[in-house]
Amino acid sequence: MHTRGARSLAILAVAVTGVVGGILATERGASAATGCSVDYAVTSQWAGGFVASVSVTNLGSAVTGWTVAWSFGAGQEVVSAWNAAVSQSGAQVTASDLGYNGDLGDSASASFGFQGAWTGTNPAPAGFTLNGVACADGAATPSATITTLAPSVSTSPAPAECPAAGHITYTLSRATNPTAAQTAAYDLITTAMDQAVGVYNCHTNITKALYVSYDPSVATADGNQNGSIRFGATSTMQQITAMHEIGHTVGVGASTAWSSLVVDGVWTGANATGRLRAITGDQSAILHADAIHFWPYGLNYTSEVSSSADLVAHCAIVVALRQDMGM
Repeated sequence: MHTRGARSLAILAVAVTGVVGGILATERGASAATGCSVDYAVTSQWAGGFVASVSVTNLGSAVTGWTVAWSFGAGQEVVSAWNAAVSQSGAQVTASDLGYNGDLGDSASASFGFQGAWTGTNPAPAGFTLNGVACADGAATPSATITTLAPSVSTSPAPAECPAAGHITYTLSRATNPTAAQTAAYDLITTAMDQAVGVYNCHTNITKALYVSYDPSVATADGNQNGSIRFGATSTMQQITAMHEIGHTVGVGASTAWSSLVVDGVWTGANATGRLRAITGDQSAILHADAIHFWPYGLNYTSEVSSSADLVAHCAIVVALRQDMGM
């Protein structure tokens, strides 16, 4: 854990989890919507996979229980999701509220995210609806806004599909009545965590429930093996730092076995050392470590990442570190 400040923010927990396969989290009947807008953004993409966020805004009478639906046009598939229960039948995708986030007043919004798979092309989906009402042109039902963001790092060849199936989820704690600064931080943190969790779940089989918060008293960011991640500085609210802190929550520099495997600044575990040498092709490569960090591929600085391959290598070494520690 990095100890950089006391936690002082009063928060209201918001559960972030996802289910794929049509298991709905609530049995309440959804009331009719009269208008909506949808923001769809691809926040991270690599060969064969991507992470997307969806924000739906109700532009009519309050609804109790929501279902957002859309159609993929190029064979994309949902792999996992958070903040909504998601099911897919062919090209048609349905995302429903999880109960706690089911009430939408006029102009209120709900957001969720998912990790997907694609081949060939990955165009934005079409035909968004809210409780069966199309989000289309017109005064009552404005058109959906489709935004495709550039990947957070340059991409390099990667497997056509995820080689692993991790189960890392996170809960983002929010202030009951957030200020503009808090709302902006929550948006940045959500994007960073969506991207980070997407890579970890694609390249590790780790299961972990994380509890994320914005705490301006924290100088940078910190992570703890108890699953807590705190973001303080705006500069840390991005994918690379988020992945670094996830590493701490799953044992990097936090497990009781860590210190016994670090001798004179060198990691002595055979699994992680072997993995580094396999990645680099250098049979004399040394994995360096201190009381809480490792390098290379520790993502201790954003400058360490030049392509998505570096993020994949980070995951591979974290898995090997955990093997060395008996985790």
